[in-house]
Amino acid sequence: MLSKLRSYWDYGNTFCGIELTTVEGKEKLYGVTAKKKQGEFTDLEYLQFPSLLEVGKNLPDHQHCFLVINSDRVLIKTVSFQESDPKTVSNAFPGLSLVDFYFEILKTPYGSLLAVCRKDYVQNIIKELEQQKIHVLGFHLGITSLQVLTSLFKEEKIIVPRYQIGIEENSIRDIVPHQNHSGTIYELEDIKVMSEFLLSLGLLSSYTGAGLDSSNNFGDENKHLFNQHQEKNFFKKGMFLGVGLLLVSLLVNTFFFNAYFKKEQQLNEELVFMETQQKGMESKMEEVNKKEKLVDHILNSGSSKSSYFINKIIALKPSTIGFSDIQYQPLNRSIRPDKQIEYSQNSIVVSGESKDKDEFSQWITDLGKLKWVEKVSVVNYGNVSKGVNSFSITIALKNESKD
Repeated sequence: MLSKLRSYWDYGNTFCGIELTTVEGKEKLYGVTAKKKQGEFTDLEYLQFPSLLEVGKNLPDHQHCFLVINSDRVLIKTVSFQESDPKTVSNAFPGLSLVDFYFEILKTPYGSLLAVCRKDYVQNIIKELEQQKIHVLGFHLGITSLQVLTSLFKEEKIIVPRYQIGIEENSIRDIVPHQNHSGTIYELEDIKVMSEFLLSLGLLSSYTGAGLDSSNNFGDENKHLFNQHQEKNFFKKGMFLGVGLLLVSLLVNTFFFNAYFKKEQQLNEELVFMETQQKGMESKMEEVNKKEKLVDHILNSGSSKSSYFINKIIALKPSTIGFSDIQYQPLNRSIRPDKQIEYSQNSIVVSGESKDKDEFSQWITDLGKLKWVEKVSVVNYGNVSKGVNSFSITIALKNESKD
């Protein structure tokens, strides 16, 4: 399970191998993409790219791949075993400068298969792919990537672009230039593959860590390419992961706050919540204090059930409605020190804003169904701004209201 998660983190779910070769004097590119299920590559898709400049048009952005370069700019020779890699190169290509050339040597029971190519040519190819947001994880030269498939062939001679290859005892025996290439289908176990895609298919093994057992002088370059991909991948996925964790934490905090808010919600908290959205904190607090004094006076004046009624009204309120004012038994006239307070008995006035007309109408209907409600009247409903309407309703209560 851990290895699957690591693989998905590193590569996602699409794996890719690309070969750049030469057919009839023109550079051509062949690619294979695959998914990975239960440790095996499946859903193989074979792609042919019109040119190096158009690879990115046929693959997703930031697609990674392994690359094999097998064009006419890559020289291949089979030589006998030597004491060291430099001697092998010198024996095959006397005077070749390893400062300017990459080499790759595949050792088989029949000798050393050597491929060389100029470094600037390889780097230009990788740079062009990178500009198209195609990330090369590593590269190989010549036909070396075919070695991982040799045990699957029933044939003794295999034809790929540019070469005819002899196979014996699960190894490459010899290689002969072959110019007149025509597509041949090979059956590898239960998979049918055209010859143009054999080298690209062989590259998929590089994702498993069971890469080619070859020696070369570009190992550091391949490590740099892979580490570069890892850094970009970590930054990209790490950023999304960080943002995701932040959103989750905010969501958890929001749920916690809402749960607490619903348990502790009372008229004073509703007024304070609305208060934070208004200008003039001090003036608003004075209004709240006056209303609290009035409510306290009314509640203490008899067996008032104002808190019960108001909590029921708030409980039915949808999220698209906000209250700006709630008056239980509202005053008929301004309070005067020397006059008795006069108010409308068995009446509640609610004012606020609504963002959804349908939910507002449903709320009015739900209020009218309460046992202690005689009638609900909409006093005012008008547009304030785009998508927001102000409202004012009067709720007439039944005498001796009981739940």
